[in-house]
Amino acid sequence: MERPNTVAGLQAKRADLVRLRDRLEADLKAVTCDLDHLDGAIKLFDPGATPAAVRRYTTRHRAKKGSARRFVLSALQ
Repeated sequence: MERPNTVAGLQAKRADLVRLRDRLEADLKAVTCDLDHLDGAIKLFDPGATPAAVRRYTTRHRAKKGSARRFVLSALQ
């Protein structure tokens, strides 16, 4: 037995979730931009200050030695 209402309902729910994801991504970009501006303002008043989030990100996700150079050289070829 075919259930077109079920498929239509699933498609509508998927479309709703895609719209929600797009809104959340836009909100995330806005919050990230706000954080960058706040970090810049903090740097104006205390040039030696480094936000904890920046320190945490740079230590966790560091590229292996030479990988950035290989990437750039391969992109230029």
